[in-house]
Amino acid sequence: MRNLFILLIMILSSINSEAQVKGQYANVNGLKLYYEIHGKGYPLVLVHGGGSSIPANFSYWLPLFAKTHKVIAVEMQAHGRTADIDRVTTFEQEADDIAALLKSPINVRVCRRDFSKV
Repeated sequence: MRNLFILLIMILSSINSEAQVKGQYANVNGLKLYYEIHGKGYPLVLVHGGGSSIPANFSYWLPLFAKTHKVIAVEMQAHGRTADIDRVTTFEQEADDIAALLKSPINVRVCRRDFSKV
């Protein structure tokens, strides 16, 4: 029951933020990768935690970061609006996908949100 309640809260909190944002897709490494860009300034890349999505992890933080940064929020393979494809998902592959999306990793800060202590 607790998990169902948490899921309901996550869905309801993402409805408003999804309605206001028009995301984009990029073809990287054979994957149709969903991402959003918000704000202007020094780039900041946001990568959600495992089993999550942009609205679930960043609906509160994204507007705050976008006041001072160009925020690039990414939904990784098999998460959110990025579909799964027939390949093994590894941290290395996710990093390659993000690097391919950015094309230039200079002056980019990466913040990976997860619920573990890793």
